[in-house]
Amino acid sequence: MGDIAYTSNIISNLKPIEERLPVVKPIHIPYYEGKDVELELNGEKIFISAEMDAFNFYRKVFRKIAKQASTAFKHQYRYEIRNLDQFLIDFSPLYFSYRRPIIEAAIDILTQAEIYDISLSAFDESHTAEFCLCGEDYKTVIDNFNATLQNNQINTAKGFDMLPNIFFSGVGGIIVGTALNVTINGIAESSIKNAKVSTAQRKKLFEQINTDALMERAFLDYWRVFLTLRNILRQHNKMIWCPSNEEVAKAEGIYMNLKERRIPEEKRLKALVDVLETNPFSDDYLDYIKTTYPQTKEIEIILKYFGYEM
Repeated sequence: MGDIAYTSNIISNLKPIEERLPVVKPIHIPYYEGKDVELELNGEKIFISAEMDAFNFYRKVFRKIAKQASTAFKHQYRYEIRNLDQFLIDFSPLYFSYRRPIIEAAIDILTQAEIYDISLSAFDESHTAEFCLCGEDYKTVIDNFNATLQNNQINTAKGFDMLPNIFFSGVGGIIVGTALNVTINGIAESSIKNAKVSTAQRKKLFEQINTDALMERAFLDYWRVFLTLRNILRQHNKMIWCPSNEEVAKAEGIYMNLKERRIPEEKRLKALVDVLETNPFSDDYLDYIKTTYPQTKEIEIILKYFGYEM
């Protein structure tokens, strides 16, 4: 369950992008409503509600497939994208092609939950609006490209300014490879290649892209599909956990006081349990457990349950 298998189409860059997109088998993730869970830490019970258990389930499953997707994306990116022109032309269709099966898996979960009024394009558009760090990065590259054009005193950037809206829109991401997008991409490619930006300037702009950071942000974009899923489930009156600002602040406040040893020793364990029952989804909190308590079986169970990566 939850594995994602990519068949790479990494071939000659002379081939159109539509022929280089990955082939992905459908991912099936069951709709899960959660159950009450009881954990134990040094004799203290930790009660996890069914709503939090459901959130934890989706959080772990989608992190796994997001890691697989972003790793495959990174491999193809490093193999194929070697210069600025290739980045501007190919990055977004590749990005969306690796994201699409994750969103399709989320739509399948909504269907299992008998939620039929959210289309693939509506989900994609909502997720892009809320969780698209790579879109911000792509826009930054285009802004830098346009700034270079202006510095070269070439007044041809107007049409080029539209590229972020074309490439990083919900519909654009979903229908990459159709006749419409081939036409749009052809116009964009012509604008990019004909722009009066020198080879040296393009090389410098490309070298400014931090590939590792970009791929980490792609991973986060892909993983956070589960948050868009969670939000839609809640909008349709499904019971799944979402912390309030007050709960987030409460857990963080207790944790900081634990970390800085402001809580008396005899009250520290109960305070930690309070954190875990309020908002346990922080690696800092789980790091604290691992470094503070002996590595017993119950500690291992807690860390594994919350998806802590050892």
